[in-house]
Amino acid sequence: MSVLESKKLPYPRPPHMKKTELRPVLATTLKDDDLFEDFLMKEIDLSENEGLDIRFLTGIINHSRFDGTKLSRTKMANIVIENSYLSNADWNKSLFSSVAINGSKLTGFQAISGKWNDVVIKRSKADLSLLALTKMKNIVFEDCILTDADFQECDMDNVRFNGCNLTNTSFLGARFKNVDLRGSNIEKIKISPDQFNGIIIEPIQAAYLIGATGAKVAWLNDKEA
Repeated sequence: MSVLESKKLPYPRPPHMKKTELRPVLATTLKDDDLFEDFLMKEIDLSENEGLDIRFLTGIINHSRFDGTKLSRTKMANIVIENSYLSNADWNKSLFSSVAINGSKLTGFQAISGKWNDVVIKRSKADLSLLALTKMKNIVFEDCILTDADFQECDMDNVRFNGCNLTNTSFLGARFKNVDLRGSNIEKIKISPDQFNGIIIEPIQAAYLIGATGAKVAWLNDKEA
């Protein structure tokens, strides 16, 4: 098993904005090609809305709902999302750049074939999320629930999972470069041996990783199961 040595990796570029210059948004519906720029969206319910090529450029989304939305090719740049709901949202082919998501619920969130750069997701529930085929660079998941999530066939460059629950999460077919799993629960993780090159793990995690390949890990004197 080839595992990268520990080293300091660059942190994603955070969003920057002046809150005093943000304009309140009161929209309750979305349509194709909508543009939200320099905005504050607070306590807005946009659940079940649909649209294509919607752009969110520099703004804060706080205590708002996007549950069940279908927003293909959504673009988010320089955005903070706090204490909001995106469960079962379908945002395939999304483009995220300098996005911070904190304390939000993304159960069943779907973003297949996206492109994410400089994204931080903290203290959020993203179990059953589907992020397959997404290109990820400079990404941090911190204190997140990612059980049964799907990262299959993702391109992952400088991606960290800090204090996350990755139980039964699938990384099959993903391509790794500086992917740090230290400090996370990787029990029943789905990964193949040819993917080990490019990941960083703790020694205590090695048994889980080997077990994920179907091998049995036991002491010499253990009784056969």
